[in-house]
Order: sequence, then C-alpha cells, then structure tokens
Amino acid sequence: MEDEFKEKLLEMDIRDVYQRYFLGHDVWLFRKHLKTTNHAQEYDNLKLFMSKGLELHVNNIANLSM
Repeated sequence: MEDEFKEKLLEMDIRDVYQRYFLGHDVWLFRKHLKTTNHAQEYDNLKLFMSKGLELHVNNIANLSM
C-alpha cells in the first residue's frame, strides 16, 4: 500500500490523492501505517497543511468536492 501511495503522489493531482486517501472517517495512513495513537490530531494537522496549500479554509477541506 505504501508504494502505491507514493506512486499516486507523483502521478495524480494532489486534490485527487487527497480525495482518494484522506476523505472519510478511517484515515488508514495514520491509523495503520504510521500507527499513531492520536490519528485524529494528525489528520487535523494534515487538513491545516492542505488548507494552506490549496488556499482553502480548513473547514472546507473535509468537504472538498471536485
């Protein structure tokens, strides 16, 4: 799964990667791969990072639609 994710980061538009891998309640990257105990906080940190990069308000990140 990690190799696939890396490939998609290089190949796909960042919005498509975000929608495919990070929308939803189960953010596998934090829960399974990174095995963080505070994956909800890590997800919030990612949304802050994404909001700056996409120039969107952080509250719009989880509701991002293409």
